[in-house]
Amino acid sequence: MPSVFTLYALRTARFIGLLIAFYAVIVYPACGDLEEDMEEIAFEVTPERATLMEGETLQLELLDEFTGAATIAWRSRDESVATVDNNGLVRAEGVGSTVIDVTRFEEDMDGTLQEIISDTVIITVESREGGGDTVIEEGVYTTCSDTESINFLDQCDLADGGGDELGEFSGQCLASISCSEGYQIVDLATQEVQSEGTTSSVGAVFGTIGLKNGDDAALFTYGAQGNILCPASAGFCQLSVGTTTNDAMTAGGDPASGEAAFVGPSRGLQFIEPVSDGSGFGIRKVSIAPGAFQGELVSVWLPATGGTAPLLALTRGTSSFLYEVEGDTPNANPLNFGLDARRVRCEQRSNGTYVCAVSVFGADRVGFTEWTVTNSPTSPSFADVGDGPVGIDIHRTADNRFFVLATGFNDNTITEIEYFGPSTAPNVETRAAAAGCQSPGHGVYKEDTEGLKVVYSCFNSARYVVERSRFE
Repeated sequence: MPSVFTLYALRTARFIGLLIAFYAVIVYPACGDLEEDMEEIAFEVTPERATLMEGETLQLELLDEFTGAATIAWRSRDESVATVDNNGLVRAEGVGSTVIDVTRFEEDMDGTLQEIISDTVIITVESREGGGDTVIEEGVYTTCSDTESINFLDQCDLADGGGDELGEFSGQCLASISCSEGYQIVDLATQEVQSEGTTSSVGAVFGTIGLKNGDDAALFTYGAQGNILCPASAGFCQLSVGTTTNDAMTAGGDPASGEAAFVGPSRGLQFIEPVSDGSGFGIRKVSIAPGAFQGELVSVWLPATGGTAPLLALTRGTSSFLYEVEGDTPNANPLNFGLDARRVRCEQRSNGTYVCAVSVFGADRVGFTEWTVTNSPTSPSFADVGDGPVGIDIHRTADNRFFVLATGFNDNTITEIEYFGPSTAPNVETRAAAAGCQSPGHGVYKEDTEGLKVVYSCFNSARYVVERSRFE
């Protein structure tokens, strides 16, 4: 069991007593009811409490309705447990519990900073150790034909010994493996196939992801001719059928948050989101039409903030463009990543900046950009990889290292990249795929109690492979 020490939340929001007394006696001497004359002003930090694993980060949000010049101070009462920067980004350092104080200071007439109001957040940090001996065993495993992609259905927190659950499915590490016209749901920790099925309504199946909305769970499957959204307790059911998409039409965001986005050349940018009454899921139809983008929409990525947060949308073509999208408007100056890009994935730095990687199939390279959400993505840098990178994954370690996994579909290679930043050459290691794996298409990182593993699909040999990361 994780080692945890828990405190109960103490949420405070206080004016300095002297300031209130001055207001009551001098400004409102004749008022019979001060509360009726004073307008409530919000100063609140969310969430009120949070539990993190060692090494994880959390962005706190501040609602400050006060006006005028001020200094906002963020302070952790125990930096051995968690630290916080000047923008409210919390980093879990060690097991225990601490309080984050957020305080608004304003200058008085003498130029001295005075505390005006404050709020607190309780942070509890759990250990990644003590999770038992749950591992994803290394090996080459047989699965369904024309194996496309591997997606984790839930959090699959093997490093802390936690289990996975999505609807009627449960195990240690649930993954969906998509095939030519079907899928398998597998517990990667045991190689047990929990469910499998076929469908012709979407053509070739490119991926299946899991979605949660409270107690409700659903499977979203995307393929060459359409998309399907079904309860996790049911088989395939047809949602829509469109014109042919491509193998980089993919889910974005965090499936466990109950929201995802997907794209298609004929449908533009769409969202799957929880129904407003908290039950089930709905499709928000075309948010942005395909004509707003140059090229065919193939991939999308959004921060795990949900709603209408800014996101990144990728197109493919002779020139492939990465768009920042806010609301219903793509930015006018997208980044050009070159010939036939396929997928974009991002991970967040401790300072809140996102490191994003793009697989560029036609140019045999991976592109990198950094994105603060409030500013446009930076100009891309590139690293050469194996022939024909399709899928891509990016992983941030507890000590803030960034690893990127790319597959060489045409030359049966696997490439791992350690990314250091836009001004430093990355460390690139390319190796042959495992014996018996032909045409590796999509790979993902997963950390278990042994360390960091890579899991990748083998399109032309009906297999998937589990290996230890070369950077482990």
